[in-house]
Amino acid sequence: MTLSQDEVDFRVFQVVCKKMKQELGDKANQIKDLILTETYKYCNKTVADCEATFTDMQKKIEHDPQSERELVDTQNFIAGALAKQEELLLVLKEVEYHYDMLDGFSYTY
Repeated sequence: MTLSQDEVDFRVFQVVCKKMKQELGDKANQIKDLILTETYKYCNKTVADCEATFTDMQKKIEHDPQSERELVDTQNFIAGALAKQEELLLVLKEVEYHYDMLDGFSYTY
């Protein structure tokens, strides 16, 4: 039996390979499209979340402390801001990798 045959006769039953190959190909395309669509949604959501986090960080840094407690909180926030920024940049690099994958499949967005 070879993969190029459309019908194969066995002693007990007949397998219609052409229809099975078509159905499997259609199902594989549906799965691929679903993966690409969900990847696109993930990328959009992640970029939006990162942008919101950067905006919140900017607002917190630009806020003028009104008390000593706010000054200490802002100082502690700024101390951890660099690490948070690096973490967000790594996330955005991962998203860029996913966008490159989408481009590789000629996904239209």
